[in-house]
Amino acid sequence: MALSPDNPIADSVLNTDLYKLTMQQFIRELFPDVPVTLASKNRTTSVRFADYVPVEALREQLDHVRSLTLSEEEARFLLAGANVKPGLFTKAYVDFLRDFRLPAYEIRTADGQHEIVASGTWPTSSPWEIYSLKVMNELYFRAKQKEAGLRDAAVWQEGERRLRSKLKLLKSKQIAFTDFGTRRAFSTRWHKRVLEIVMNEAPELLAGTSSVLYAKEIGTKATGTIAHEITMVLANLFGNEPEQIRGSFQTAHELWWHRYGPDLAVALTDTFGSEYFFRTTTKEWAERYRRVRHDSGDPFAYGERAIRFYRRHGIDPRTATVVFSDGLTAETIVALHERFRGRIGTGFGWGTMLTNDVGFKTLSLVMKVVMANGFPTVKLSDNPAKITGPADRVAFFKEVFGYTESPFVACAV
Repeated sequence: MALSPDNPIADSVLNTDLYKLTMQQFIRELFPDVPVTLASKNRTTSVRFADYVPVEALREQLDHVRSLTLSEEEARFLLAGANVKPGLFTKAYVDFLRDFRLPAYEIRTADGQHEIVASGTWPTSSPWEIYSLKVMNELYFRAKQKEAGLRDAAVWQEGERRLRSKLKLLKSKQIAFTDFGTRRAFSTRWHKRVLEIVMNEAPELLAGTSSVLYAKEIGTKATGTIAHEITMVLANLFGNEPEQIRGSFQTAHELWWHRYGPDLAVALTDTFGSEYFFRTTTKEWAERYRRVRHDSGDPFAYGERAIRFYRRHGIDPRTATVVFSDGLTAETIVALHERFRGRIGTGFGWGTMLTNDVGFKTLSLVMKVVMANGFPTVKLSDNPAKITGPADRVAFFKEVFGYTESPFVACAV
């Protein structure tokens, strides 16, 4: 049965985050044949996701995603630079997208959870992440809304009340933020409504959106940073000796810099524990990567560590920026802004609590590359709750990178 016009969740090739496109272009140019497997996971294990979302509904939406094609208007938008900069995307890459279709997937169901698994070459499989998470998230909240017996008007009214309260607080402090909420939004339509309200009532607060589609539709900047995926996969490409694995981390940052330069030079430090990045990164690379992103662990401790890192290399921290992006609330944004104001630059990638704060408890859904080049991938993270990979390989990587355990914090969003 065909989806009705108001039913598709992912309704455009561009209904994804900018970083998935910049990474796909990068991967296609440098690592086109690397085999990978991606798998989704519900980290909110207390929620039996499969009890709310029938496998047939999930498959219907995912099959629809596989049918999406890039329109000529969308192609022109990418060729013009996606509101970022001209030349960001090459003609060869956009031509590739014109004919691109996502590879096949499978759904595995066990213990009340659905797992979406997709395998293929890295550049063809990687985009599944955002589309899958959007679909899973929205189907779950459609079910929760139905269970609660609430109409859209009631849910949106509560969401708008909460959003306007947050905007009032941030406006009083003149704190800007970037929308990072594509994959965790309550719904596609609600995500767009959030951005419309921000643009109407506090446009000076919106530094951009990770959504390529909404950057195009509302005329704001598309923005994004590199994902853990790059360093996770490259750790499996150059050999399995400790020195080779450690070397892959720097290689990833070198290749990213040489492809995109300072515009997209944001270091996601915690793939193998941020301590390793701050301990081993040279002055040359500290100068190039003047922006680091916090994605796990204590954000206040991270900011202090970043200040010490740049000072150690003779760099004024006020010329650098920490982009905070882990489970932010409006109150946390204010607290971080006030803690680091005048000491180091701050940016805020605001996700779940921007685009999915309408009265329902949220989920922590992720989709990661779990196999690459024939080996399981590993992510250590500054929060042990976010560690991924088989226990034996995780233990090996902890030794390789000198990983130090941090407090375990359950993933709420």
